[in-house]
Amino acid sequence: MDLRKWFTTTSTTVKTVMPSTTISDVDRPVTEAHPKDGRRASVTASSHNDDDTCPNDLGKDEPMQIRLNSYPLRLFGTRNRSFLHAWFQKRDWLEYSVKADAAFCYPCRKFSARSATQIKIGQPQSGTRLDPAFTTKGFHDWKHAVETNKGFNRHEMSKEHLTCYSMWKEKVSRIDKGKEISTLLYAEQIQRNRYYMSSLIDVVEFLVSNQLPLRGKIEAFDHMDEGGSGLFMSLLEFSIRKDPQLAEIVKTIPKNATYTSHEIQNELVAVMSSIVTDAIVKEIGDSWFTVKVDGTRDPTGMENISIVIRYFNEKTLEITERLLVMTIANSAAECVRNLRSEDEFCILCDTVTASTKDTPVSAKRRRQVNKNLSEYVVEETTGANIIDKVELRRLYFSALDHILGEIEVRFSERNSKFAAALAALDPENETFLDVKSIKAIMDLTNSTIVETECIVAKQYISRIKEEESQQMMTTRRLLSEHHKVLEAMPSVLSALKLAVTFGASTAMCENSFSVLKNVFTDNRRAMNHTRKSQLVQLAFERDLTKKMRNEWKDLVLRKFNSSTRRLQLF
Repeated sequence: MDLRKWFTTTSTTVKTVMPSTTISDVDRPVTEAHPKDGRRASVTASSHNDDDTCPNDLGKDEPMQIRLNSYPLRLFGTRNRSFLHAWFQKRDWLEYSVKADAAFCYPCRKFSARSATQIKIGQPQSGTRLDPAFTTKGFHDWKHAVETNKGFNRHEMSKEHLTCYSMWKEKVSRIDKGKEISTLLYAEQIQRNRYYMSSLIDVVEFLVSNQLPLRGKIEAFDHMDEGGSGLFMSLLEFSIRKDPQLAEIVKTIPKNATYTSHEIQNELVAVMSSIVTDAIVKEIGDSWFTVKVDGTRDPTGMENISIVIRYFNEKTLEITERLLVMTIANSAAECVRNLRSEDEFCILCDTVTASTKDTPVSAKRRRQVNKNLSEYVVEETTGANIIDKVELRRLYFSALDHILGEIEVRFSERNSKFAAALAALDPENETFLDVKSIKAIMDLTNSTIVETECIVAKQYISRIKEEESQQMMTTRRLLSEHHKVLEAMPSVLSALKLAVTFGASTAMCENSFSVLKNVFTDNRRAMNHTRKSQLVQLAFERDLTKKMRNEWKDLVLRKFNSSTRRLQLF
């Protein structure tokens, strides 16, 4: 399993305003968005007309076509006239400013011919300016707005407008196809950046997959000769020596964007761990699963809890167990410290006293502690023989009651039914597909077992067993080799999947503790738990981590690039 919210200042093309809306209600100042580091602005995205003289409520990335229930009136002769939102139809270039109560031409503001000439030649040029009524001052002659050879019609037939309109549509097309001018100009450098970043990912993947430490004292290329660089820098330096293409690319990477610091290493580890977690969740899908939990204490006294998910993989038709996460729990010492208080002692004392009220007291004189030992702490027996039968009887029955309580919890009637249900789903068992026995495990998922399907399935499986008398038939084998046939008996298929999904041991959790021991060595005790958990997961789920080399490489790059980076990757 990651959540980000992105906000944008881009205005929508259509906005409906209630009759009571004032001009201030629809003011939408547009702020200039800064390009990412290392990325130049599009050569056609700026214009000398898009300056402070224009109202700040015009569109930045697209025309601002605001629809109001009523527009401000202007007096023309003896008649009041206003802008009409119907003029937006068939004029996708037209935009309206509420602040100026005027119309503007979006492509002419953004893509004037003079601006394109300046950028192309690289120096100021003299040229014909567009009509300022549609670029800076605003057009508000509503009386002649739609007359022939006047207003909007005259402007959209002008040569400058047609040129700017064509440039605008070309840019929109490039954006839709992912071929923006800036991307085309820097495609080669972007490929070099991605190749370099891919090499870093390969180094991290190799080290975490093999449970090896990453960092050392040195985190820069300039100090590699001093020693103590760690495996990450050493392996990266080895890769540069063996890969001539990478060696050339490293020369083009800025020194402030080499991405060799431990912060970047931690980010890459976190990204890779989140991808593995997402893959596990996606692999589970809608299948039923069992959660296994077991814990162990590391050398620092921290309780590490492994959470393993057991489920039936619908793609491979095999039962699968994955380490979802390794979390922590407070040490038992903390619980004991909480008990060492007067309030907890009083509660325990009252509880014990209340539970022993009805216990008969021996008529014999109670044994007393030797007065000479009253000022000492006695840690061993004093050698006195215990002859109080009432006390012995109490201890005897108390111990038996404790044992019986544990047996009832572990082997309760409910758990016994689960055990019988699992036995009834074993093809070699005499009670195989017994409807009454299977019901207990089917109730866990609110599913029902169809008796007629069980009869047909038993006959089919009996025939298979006769044909293959030398091979033992197991539930796993049934699901992997005869899955297509069992799809005709959905309730039986569901019951068999539940049987193999039902976890009976925490062996996989204990296997993760072995990885924890290799990762959390004596020289790595300073790492925080989040990083430790991610490293253990990546090392334990090595088959998924290896997919970062090719199949998931692009996904790692895109997740890493989701934050602002100095190296442009996309």
